[in-house]
Amino acid sequence: MITIQTTPPETFFAGNPVLFGINSTSLHSHYGRHCQFYLVISAADTTPDHTLTFAFPDKTVIFTTKSLPDDSGLQIRTAFNSADWATWAQTVFNCLLSNMDISSRFQITIEEAGSSNRVLFLKAHKEGIASSVVVTSHLTTATVYTYISGIDSIFRNNFSIVAGIWNESMIQIAQDIKPVNASGDVTFNFSEYLSTFLINVSTPRFTWPFNPLKLYCIFTNYVLPFYAGFAERWDGVTRMIYFDTIRNAFPGGLNRETMVAYNAASLNFFNVAENLLSFMTWAPLVKQTSKTTPELLFFYVISKAPFDNIDLAVAVSFTDGTSDTFLTNISLAGDMSFAISNVVIELSVGFEHLDLAGRYPAKTVSQWAVKLSNQDLHLDTEIRTFILDNKFH
Repeated sequence: MITIQTTPPETFFAGNPVLFGINSTSLHSHYGRHCQFYLVISAADTTPDHTLTFAFPDKTVIFTTKSLPDDSGLQIRTAFNSADWATWAQTVFNCLLSNMDISSRFQITIEEAGSSNRVLFLKAHKEGIASSVVVTSHLTTATVYTYISGIDSIFRNNFSIVAGIWNESMIQIAQDIKPVNASGDVTFNFSEYLSTFLINVSTPRFTWPFNPLKLYCIFTNYVLPFYAGFAERWDGVTRMIYFDTIRNAFPGGLNRETMVAYNAASLNFFNVAENLLSFMTWAPLVKQTSKTTPELLFFYVISKAPFDNIDLAVAVSFTDGTSDTFLTNISLAGDMSFAISNVVIELSVGFEHLDLAGRYPAKTVSQWAVKLSNQDLHLDTEIRTFILDNKFH
């Protein structure tokens, strides 16, 4: 089964990393198992030369009881009294723990003394047959219980994850395939696929030639809504596709320093309110312009926008100190019965396009400020100001 563990934000720049982290639990046809068992001690061994044998596939380790053990790590001190089983169990535990062959292969724990015995639990660090051991106890009343042998994992043949990108109409536009690591994890970066697709969109994304009678145009081809899907593949057969929720790829990208800053603050560019109210035109907020220079502003209307229309508000200032404001309503529904979002509005806000000379024939314009506004929602975008250069050059 596939789990989509990490995803990009709902809306993002395609030019930055677009990472999907995938995990599959189907890598194994059979899962491995750790060798484990209990060593239950109910009496202390007072007799020397009794043995406890660990027979591994590649080596046999034999522990022997001795009255005066040496430092080989293979000798267990005998007890003075067989009734002292609780203390002697701790002695056996310490001996096993100090032996490199045993402690490097097994996790060893000891339980608190019970009413009649004390239990050691040994579990192999690694799963599989190679970490299994045959235990033979000739210690006095030290018995192996609940022995479980190790089993090797069996991996599926040529296991991999197939990834794909589908547009809103569920037409596949890209596909990739990658193997997983030993934990069943793999990461896909869709940035190159999405960026290439957005670059190769053949329909125009700006108005040319300019229409002097049209102040705005709504473009639906800037943003690519898409679904990412992932499927397991082994033995040459691709299984069921697991789809992610719909996401929106925007052309372009942020520089590395900006990306690091957003990541450090656990933010996404399109989740910051200030950014959503900013024009997507990389120009200063205040700029000088001429009467004939075309000025364009682009505004992104987010997916699931809370409004279906918005006003282009232009505040004009004149050289005599007076001012005036006029509005142009922009309907996001247009000729349709429902509002569209996830679009980019192109605004023509130059002197000629706004027809400021025709609107104010008796005035001399000094500057004008432009914003988008929805009074019902008390929503206002950032303001872009254009200072008119009235000099003759």
